[in-house]
Amino acid sequence: MKTDVTLLEIDDRIINNFEFWNQQLYLNTKIIKYDAVKPILTEIKDGEKFDIFCVNPPYGSKNYLYGAKVWISRCLKHLKVGGEGLIILPIDYKYPWSLQNMIILQEFLTDNNCIIFKIDKDVHLYENKKDKELYSSNIWIKKLENSEALIEEAQDNLYR
Repeated sequence: MKTDVTLLEIDDRIINNFEFWNQQLYLNTKIIKYDAVKPILTEIKDGEKFDIFCVNPPYGSKNYLYGAKVWISRCLKHLKVGGEGLIILPIDYKYPWSLQNMIILQEFLTDNNCIIFKIDKDVHLYENKKDKELYSSNIWIKKLENSEALIEEAQDNLYR
């Protein structure tokens, strides 16, 4: 069974890697260079819905997860009811802001009719000079109903 994949990505390294595997595995992938600061491009129709998403947003150590909520909003807008998402964020007891962000994330997901159904903790080590021991976790969600509390317009403090 051939699967259609749509990749929205800003990082050229990931785009190049995806293009390579797209050719090797004969995938049907639509690749769009995209920055989540902007609303989703016209290449994605307003009503178009997907089965799954994966997002590795800015982790918001100083802006109470604002940037991540914008990125996740972009994903939820185009996720089918019953669809699933993978959100990659840190959850680490050594970083109290990450625990506070988990509370904020849970509230945001609840407001948007989503549940967290699985967490794979400490999966990825961030390549970051400041937080050398900071690991991210895979947070798996499911959308139960249409989302109502999405952030449509991004402000300037996405990456703080």
